[in-house]
Amino acid sequence: MDYSFRVSAGGTALWYGWFEAMHTRMDLLLTGLPESEALAAAEAVRAETVRLESRFNRFDRRSDLWRINRTSGSGPIPLDGEWLSVFDEAERCRQLTGGWFDIAVRTPDHSRGGETYRVDSDRRELVRLREGLVFDFGGYAKGYALERAERIVRRAGVENGMISFGNSSVCCLGRHPAGECWRVGVENPLDRRPLVFFDLRDAALSSSGNNGRNDGHILAVGEGRGVTRPAIVSVAAPSPLACEVLSTALFASLDGADDGERRRMLAAFGAQRAVRMDYGSGEEVCELLTKE
Repeated sequence: MDYSFRVSAGGTALWYGWFEAMHTRMDLLLTGLPESEALAAAEAVRAETVRLESRFNRFDRRSDLWRINRTSGSGPIPLDGEWLSVFDEAERCRQLTGGWFDIAVRTPDHSRGGETYRVDSDRRELVRLREGLVFDFGGYAKGYALERAERIVRRAGVENGMISFGNSSVCCLGRHPAGECWRVGVENPLDRRPLVFFDLRDAALSSSGNNGRNDGHILAVGEGRGVTRPAIVSVAAPSPLACEVLSTALFASLDGADDGERRRMLAAFGAQRAVRMDYGSGEEVCELLTKE
């Protein structure tokens, strides 16, 4: 892991490092720990992130999710405790977002609003309610990994720090070394100019949308097509996982939900702020929720 370490003029220990995982880069800024302890915490984060990648990567033939997606038939699939919890939480997220977030969205002929699986905790099984299910944890896995990373560094004694997952998912602990909060900007992907800033303290931020290179990668649930609108949705909340789920669900619903439905989603997860940014020919920033 590449990293640097120094002590500021005010006496605060500053450790910064980064590594590659989940097809992106994770950056960590940890304060207040000796160099060796900060490095150990960061290495624990990397090990956990790599472990989760081996579970959630649906494109890797060696991953758990590849195996689950390719288990033939319609019978139940045995799962360990972590997978049972993950599938159960993903279904709760689907219900709380009115179906706009759905890990089964890539299933052929999928429609919004109906159950596609159930978790049988007693038998430790995933019960499929229809054949041909395809599970995709995009919009979930990075938030889940970021939440685990936050727990690791907090247990190591970090009170103030930042963990950034490819700049699209950020978790901010405590205060910035030079201020009361962490100021995080969301950029216009066309010219890299900040469209909006979030002031975060013990909170996370996730952004979902298109950037001119990955247009249409988020599907509109029930329509089987990618959302190609030149826009980004960013959500701040205490939980990195809630931010990831909400930003995905809100972006997927841009052309299908009304403001009342979006507000209900945000309230269900305790969101602090949500912003939609259109960056095409007519730039617009729209506050969906503001509690700052």
